Amino acid sequence: MNTPWGQFSLFHPQFCPHVFFGGLMIGKIIYKVPTREILVGYDNLENVGQIEFRKKITDADDQWTIDNLQQILLTSKQIEFDNLTRGKPDVHILINSPKAFGTLSHSEIWFNEEGALIKLGEDDHRTINKGNADSLKKMIDYKSS
Repeated sequence: MNTPWGQFSLFHPQFCPHVFFGGLMIGKIIYKVPTREILVGYDNLENVGQIEFRKKITDADDQWTIDNLQQILLTSKQIEFDNLTRGKPDVHILINSPKAFGTLSHSEIWFNEEGALIKLGEDDHRTINKGNADSLKKMIDYKSS
């Protein structure tokens, strides 16, 4: 295309790299806002009923961990609740949607020799095997109390 400044085209080899990298940088700035975040918390021993969150994982920083953690929770085996008092959970995991300003799920997890018991909801109790429990511990940097 001819302009008063001469021939100009965004697709000219001289301009293509600049347009590409400019778009890449704008995309990184715009889409750096996370759509999912995981908060890892432990019961506060001094304040009963209060959860102390020690780790935050976002899909903008670590998509792999978000995907794998959700996959472990979604593929866990649903079980009948046995009404045993388990005491305080070993860890709490909240999955949030920062864009929607809401909590999508709150899981309570008790680790044991066989894996872990998970309470996903009031009437939704699940179990995972030792391999998945060990993977989950690594993903969340689990610290036993």
